[in-house]
Amino acid sequence: MGPALSSVSSDLDEAVHRCLVAGFEGTTAFPDTLKRLIDRGLGGVILFTRNVRDAEQVRELTDALRALRPDLLVAIDNEGGGIGHLVAAGAPEVPGSYALGVADDPNLTARCADALAGHLATLGITASYAPVADLQRRAGNPIVRTRSFGADPELAARHLQAWITATEA
Repeated sequence: MGPALSSVSSDLDEAVHRCLVAGFEGTTAFPDTLKRLIDRGLGGVILFTRNVRDAEQVRELTDALRALRPDLLVAIDNEGGGIGHLVAAGAPEVPGSYALGVADDPNLTARCADALAGHLATLGITASYAPVADLQRRAGNPIVRTRSFGADPELAARHLQAWITATEA
C-alpha cells in the first residue's frame, strides 16, 4: 500500500473508531483492550449498573477515563422511572417518560431532565441516551413500555423538546 492509500486507511480507521462507543465490566479498572481502543480513537464509553458502586467511585472512574483521553465521550442510559443505572450513585428519582406524558406538563419534564443532567455532570458523565423518542403505538410493547412519552407524536415532541432544552441549558 502506497503512502497516499495508507493515509486514507488511517483516516478511515480513526473515523470509524470515533463512531464507536463501548461498554466494559468493572467499577475501577478497565481492560487493556479498552485502553487500546481509546488510544486508537474510540469515540466513547457507556456506563451500566455493573460500573456503578457509588457517586464517588463513578466520579473517580470518569476522571480516570478522561485521563486516558480528555475528549472521550462518557455516556449512560439513565431515563428515570425505574430505568437507570445510577441508583447506587444517588441519581434523583424522577418519573419515567410515560408518566411524564400522562401528566403532560412540559415544565415538569424539563425539571426532571434538569435534575438528571445536573447529577450526570457532577459524576463526569457527558452524554445521556435518554429520553427515548419512540412512540407507544402498540399496547404492551415489551421494548417501548414506559420508556416513551405516549402514542401521540405531538405530545412526545413537546416533552422531547422540553427535555432537550433543559439538558442543553
